[in-house]
Amino acid sequence: MSESLGTAADAACPSAYQDSRYGFATRRLPLVLADALIGARAHQGGDHERVYELLAMTYQGAAMVLTKVGETDLAWIAADRGLSAAQQPDNTAVTGSLFRSVAHCLLSNGRFEAAVQLVGEAADYLRPALRDAGPELGC
Repeated sequence: MSESLGTAADAACPSAYQDSRYGFATRRLPLVLADALIGARAHQGGDHERVYELLAMTYQGAAMVLTKVGETDLAWIAADRGLSAAQQPDNTAVTGSLFRSVAHCLLSNGRFEAAVQLVGEAADYLRPALRDAGPELGC
């Protein structure tokens, strides 16, 4: 995996979010997102799926922080980009997590009907994988 992507998985941001240090996390977001994007675009190798999983989760973290600081429009953009990244690898758990983030951001923006529609579409998308789900899916 590229060195840049390792920087994007910086442990400081998740812990800052958990500790309610949103100012710190917000200041780090541009750097973390830039590192994640550069790492994903520059990556060449066999762990392509893992790179896009990390990119998706980085966007999800950005969406969570942006929602907390009241930037719900930016949060929706981050969550939507995360969902796009999550659909690159075949990881139902990450994709499901990003569906949840987008739905939450839609709700935060008062787009209730769009959120309900997305949840229905997510259920349809996830249903085949859930039929045969094992412990690796986290169910």
